[in-house]
Amino acid sequence: MLNRFATKWINIFAFALMLLILISVWMNWFLPLSFIGRSLISLEAFVIIIVLIDLALKKSKHN
Repeated sequence: MLNRFATKWINIFAFALMLLILISVWMNWFLPLSFIGRSLISLEAFVIIIVLIDLALKKSKHN
């Protein structure tokens, strides 16, 4: 139960960060040198790591 609950929140967190990245990419069309835009873009690697961990958890759970 706890594992499923944690996986659900990891998915929600990753989805929220994906939305942040989309917003930051959109912002960068207008504010290419903004500090906030650069900080949000730097979250991309973090999101990719979270998604990979989530996929690994799902695979290990199925096996």
